[in-house]
Amino acid sequence: MAHSRTTYTRLQSLVILAIAAAVLYFVRDLFIPLAFAVILTFLLTPIVDGLRRLRLRRVLASLMALGLTFVVVVVALAVVTTQLADVADKLPNYQANIETRLEKMRGPNMLGGLTRGVRSVTKEISSVKAASSGPGGPAGGTAGLSASTQKPLPVQVVPPPESEWTTIHDLVGPVLGPIGMAGVVLVFTAFILLRREDVRDRLIKLAGISKISVTTRALEDAEERVGHYLRFALLINCCFGCYIALGLWLIGLPSVVLWGIIAAAMRFVPYAGILISCAFPLVLSLAIFPGWEKPVLVVLLFFVPEVLIGNVVEPVVYGANTGTSPLGLLVAAVFWTVLWGPLGLVLSTPLTVCVLVLGRHVPQLSFLHVMLAQEPGLTEEARLYGRLLAADQSESQKLVDQMLEEKSLVETYDELLIPVLRLAEQDRHKGSLEATQADALFDGIKQIITEIGNRLEAKQQSPDDAERAPGEPMLLKKPVPENDQEIICMAVLDEADEISAKMLTQVLQRHECPCAYFPPGSNREWGENSDEIIFLSALPPFAFVNARRHCARIRRQLPSSTIIVGMWGASEDPETMKGRFGSAKPDYLVTRLADALELVTETRGS
Repeated sequence: MAHSRTTYTRLQSLVILAIAAAVLYFVRDLFIPLAFAVILTFLLTPIVDGLRRLRLRRVLASLMALGLTFVVVVVALAVVTTQLADVADKLPNYQANIETRLEKMRGPNMLGGLTRGVRSVTKEISSVKAASSGPGGPAGGTAGLSASTQKPLPVQVVPPPESEWTTIHDLVGPVLGPIGMAGVVLVFTAFILLRREDVRDRLIKLAGISKISVTTRALEDAEERVGHYLRFALLINCCFGCYIALGLWLIGLPSVVLWGIIAAAMRFVPYAGILISCAFPLVLSLAIFPGWEKPVLVVLLFFVPEVLIGNVVEPVVYGANTGTSPLGLLVAAVFWTVLWGPLGLVLSTPLTVCVLVLGRHVPQLSFLHVMLAQEPGLTEEARLYGRLLAADQSESQKLVDQMLEEKSLVETYDELLIPVLRLAEQDRHKGSLEATQADALFDGIKQIITEIGNRLEAKQQSPDDAERAPGEPMLLKKPVPENDQEIICMAVLDEADEISAKMLTQVLQRHECPCAYFPPGSNREWGENSDEIIFLSALPPFAFVNARRHCARIRRQLPSSTIIVGMWGASEDPETMKGRFGSAKPDYLVTRLADALELVTETRGS
């Protein structure tokens, strides 16, 4: 029932996403300027808030922010237009160099000879065809016609002259489109800045008053993430543009301010932006300079810092602020490009952050957060469980070793191996884990424990503080007294309990506690009035009945002994669980190996 409900919910979410994608595609002329306006609002909000802190009214602060944006864009466009015209005027001066370079790039003389040979053969074939269709040839019957009759008359189609309105439309049309979209973006941005609280309230009401807290958190999260991304991206891209302009000036290219502005703007376009911004200076360097040194320097100038920024700076800055994974950004870039074209590619990163926030706060769309988020797709215990199921022993040992480098042995067992055993027990009792798989998994965990034990034994023979794991105590060099109280570690029932008991034994021995391990079903001769510490190791959720039975039997045989039960990884309160044992109640009950170690140390000390 629960599985079918979950499947229905996922299908419903997919249908909603498909409908949303269809709406975004067919109404893209409205949503594209609206998306640009929202992103521009995120970028200008800190400026508006700063002006309002100077006791300016919201209307004046918003208009000043928009005016500043308009001035910056107009100045940049004026510089770009002026320098583009200058480059176009100077291109004829480089014609000779361009022709020389093209001549060199045509290839060796052999290629030129081959080309001339192909042309000669083609000319011969054409002459043969002409001769065969002449007088006396296969197309006979034309001998009596004059040459003027056989020659076809050339026909030329002359289009009617265009009207003045058509000419004006062809010239102004390509310019009016972007100008119109820019105007719509500015109108949307001004409205959102002036009525920001009202827009927020309407979105909350649209989501439902009952979800006001979730909607508020989602809006704040989106505003913070997208705003941080845009501000850091603007800073990084402006610095990159200045660096490109300075580098091209040192190389000797003209109009370096133009290429710097293009480089800064194109870095907002994921993946393709750097190629576009590099293409123009590269072609210009090929046209200006005779050799290959300057073009190579141009390529290095663009791509060396791009590799550094893309692999060092942006993962730290963008990863911390957007929370998106590189693969998620790539998939989202392709999706938005298919949906909205080149403008979708420009908007892909901020729109993906908004989708990520939506998946985080809406349970029905949580799969979007799983697909796009920076967080690992699986927890450490789930990854180890999957590697053990795949019988990948080397990768499993590597995952355990990675945690041992950061945490102690007890923490590694409590936070990694015990949860893996619990996952295996749950799947085994549900019937989703076959007996052969369970045996292979348990054998893999035993090998890991044995490997750890061998390392600990090697360190014990020559202890060195530098080799100890973080949080591990230095082994005591003094011998353990012969009359010291021994701890009996016993597994309650199955192999999972046995493995957890071996972990407990290893931890106790690591901390110089004398203990002995007894597997399930083993017969031990108890002495009269024995006061040994007996530790029963059990793994929930199906070990409680057997643990209570063992506890009752030991209590009858050894009434003076101290009984400790370890219900590893149980989420229930230990005192509550201990009360469920009834008359067979143990002296202590713990749920973590760290608590067991602390308890045993205190019990032996008393």
